Amino acid sequence: MIVITNTNIFYSASAAPHGEIAKILSERKNVQFLVPDYLLEEIEEHLPDIAKITKKTQKQIKTEFYNILEEFVILTSKDITEANLLKAEKITKDIDVDDIPFIAFHLQYKHKIWSLDKKLISGLTEKGYGHSFISTNEVRKYLNLLENEGRKPMPRPKTKEELVLASKENYEKLNHFISKLSEEELQTPFDFSKDQKKKEAHWKRDKNLRDVLIHLYEWHQLLLTWVHSNQKGHERPFLPEPYNWKTYGEMNVAFWKKHQKTSLEEATRLLEQSHRKVFKLIEGFSTDELFTKGVYKWTGGTSLGSYFVSSTSSHYDWALKKIKAHQKNCKG
Repeated sequence: MIVITNTNIFYSASAAPHGEIAKILSERKNVQFLVPDYLLEEIEEHLPDIAKITKKTQKQIKTEFYNILEEFVILTSKDITEANLLKAEKITKDIDVDDIPFIAFHLQYKHKIWSLDKKLISGLTEKGYGHSFISTNEVRKYLNLLENEGRKPMPRPKTKEELVLASKENYEKLNHFISKLSEEELQTPFDFSKDQKKKEAHWKRDKNLRDVLIHLYEWHQLLLTWVHSNQKGHERPFLPEPYNWKTYGEMNVAFWKKHQKTSLEEATRLLEQSHRKVFKLIEGFSTDELFTKGVYKWTGGTSLGSYFVSSTSSHYDWALKKIKAHQKNCKG
């Protein structure tokens, strides 16, 4: 589940840290919470009022908010199209102008807003936009369902917005997890030989974090080169000669050998650089161009978006799972 989280949700969590709202916000693994980039500024502005209501110091409140926001996806206002911003203003300005950005984000990304603002919900429901919101009860029912059935994996992106969000979230999760690795975990070589379930070649290939990051980087390069070349009219397959989808494992080994003298710091820099380039490339395509098959002859029977998903959100998730498995080995 993905929800756009209104500011009043955080106020409620601060006022009742052991209440239902706070408990739901702690479900970061099961719900993807989206928040606008100006949220922290808004919280800073209302700190005195929140402190008065909660009887906490402003420092305590700020610490709590930063802890809650950990691993949340921050949405940037500059990504909202002018059309969506104007539409949000038109339907919201006579209710509460402060909520215009939240409605604009909903129009942009199509995800529901989790809010406790009865005036906003009632006002927009009267205008036919009640479907834009999700209640606390609905979120709780979803989480209860997961507890009973086991968590279902997040669906593969099918729109540009879903691709951008999934890729951004998984990249941030990957970097956050890496930042928490101990020196021992960074220095200990990867070794999955004792796990009989890990039979794929990559479990033996990558020996450290550098190898994993470089693998992600090189597949970014494949994507960037392939798309740019075909856009210029120079037809070429995704995999460079002499490799194909039966022998691409040999290509991965070649990438591994190529970077054995590359430092972890350099690998991190290269990945960050290529990640930004891929995101910029995504912005140049519409949902139809990305996820409708047959738009580009050079993608064959697969959509262009599938290549982006495989090289970003899915690949970041693959890397995170591998690094988590390594950490588990280190802890015995």
